[in-house]
Amino acid sequence: MKTSPSLRVALATSAVLLVLLGAGCASYEIKVDAMKRPGPVNPELTSFKIENRNPALKEDTLRFKELANHIKTALSGHGMWEARDASSADMIIEVSCGMSEPKVTYDTIEVAVLERPSDTKRRDGTYGNSAVTVDANPTPETREAKDSMAFLDHDVPVVVREKHLSVSCHENKKNAEGTPSTDLWRVSVSIEDESKDLRDYLPVLASAMMEQIGRDTDGLVIDSLGKHDEAISFVKKGF
Repeated sequence: MKTSPSLRVALATSAVLLVLLGAGCASYEIKVDAMKRPGPVNPELTSFKIENRNPALKEDTLRFKELANHIKTALSGHGMWEARDASSADMIIEVSCGMSEPKVTYDTIEVAVLERPSDTKRRDGTYGNSAVTVDANPTPETREAKDSMAFLDHDVPVVVREKHLSVSCHENKKNAEGTPSTDLWRVSVSIEDESKDLRDYLPVLASAMMEQIGRDTDGLVIDSLGKHDEAISFVKKGF
């Protein structure tokens, strides 16, 4: 039984989309919002104590203990170390992390059409409908060889979840009004993709946070972190 041209087109396009969606990227796209207090950093502020600011994540759980260890490792990269208790710490590090509810976004991909369907009316009153060949990744040589090549955009629905981490640091002392001192720095990072494994992303988020400490982005910016970046290896190794 012969396959109809329209079905061949659908099968070819579906195969292309599956290949493109299954191919991993070489880096993470990270949303970053970082701030640091103006002025020089006090070099005597080196010890810290971590405090959990996510009521949904209990401090006695394995998830929080793993997160805290990643944060401690990341901060050690900046010469900071964990104090014995909160009363002896120079700084308080407040941490919150989580994952948003899933949502649908659309990725636009480009596919190459090597033969267009004919819409020329035949003598018998019917219209032609030739098969379409789809080239998912045309090379410059392919483009040059195929003068009649057309390129079409396809919107592909993708279910994504945002994994986020927020870390802030303030000096462990009270202001005159009795309120905590203002933040020395704070960093919020997030990654939005198809993965629903927050645990797997904790060292990645901590690594991204580590590289943003001391930066002032003046709002939300998009950055990238290679999947094999040394920062990720450093944080995963731990103490």
